[in-house]
Amino acid sequence: MGHPQLCFNRGFFFRFSSQTDNKVNWKCIENCCKAKCNTEGSTIGEEYSVNFNEAKDRKHNHALKQSRFEIKEKRRKIKKATIVTSKVISNVAPKKVQNRLLTCHLMTPIDKLFIETQN
Repeated sequence: MGHPQLCFNRGFFFRFSSQTDNKVNWKCIENCCKAKCNTEGSTIGEEYSVNFNEAKDRKHNHALKQSRFEIKEKRRKIKKATIVTSKVISNVAPKKVQNRLLTCHLMTPIDKLFIETQN
């Protein structure tokens, strides 16, 4: 897994910079941008108050990228669903899962007959 990122205003992204006991520092993911902020937490999926030390820290020199937020959010939801699904499947005996997958992808009746004779 990659490093955590902070999304601000549904389109400005910050990467982890440093951490003290109670504060996490973030800097903009765009190399040429000087925007930076801090939060009091870095747990992925949680919402935090974003603080800027100075007014200049709030200013980005690039446009908001809302589509990036939407893509990342879809990936996060798919990953979460995949983890839940893999936990459910791991409780099923491997042979049963294999037979189900094979019967779902059969191309012809001959393939089905071959698999039935192997069992």
